[in-house]
Amino acid sequence: MSSNVPPVGSGVGNLSMHRIGLGREDFLKLLVTQMKNQNPLEPLHHHEFIAQLATFSTLEQVIQLNENFVNFTTLTSKANVLSMLNKEVKVKADTDEIITGKVVEIGFEKEKIMVTISHPGGILNVGLDSLVSVKN
Repeated sequence: MSSNVPPVGSGVGNLSMHRIGLGREDFLKLLVTQMKNQNPLEPLHHHEFIAQLATFSTLEQVIQLNENFVNFTTLTSKANVLSMLNKEVKVKADTDEIITGKVVEIGFEKEKIMVTISHPGGILNVGLDSLVSVKN
């Protein structure tokens, strides 16, 4: 039986780092389709089926590991930002002016971290990306 699918490891061109290979749904669809369309005179050998199930199990574990790593990274980032409370910082305001003040509040808005700075001119709320320096 011939196939138009390139063999594993034959190179697939430029893929995004966010999606390399098959996802779990893709893998299950492929496995079910393969079983439905197999030649009855040459059914899938048990060792091939076990190898595919092992691959699926490995895929599940890698996906779970990646999700855990993302959660860990997020929590670590938030903990690092919280250590800036009551520290002197320099931030770049919307006017490109550098303002020196003290961090009085940190907020987490969806994917963005906001820092509230108390400075001689009042209160300024800026994104973490506006931070220029942090000082004890």
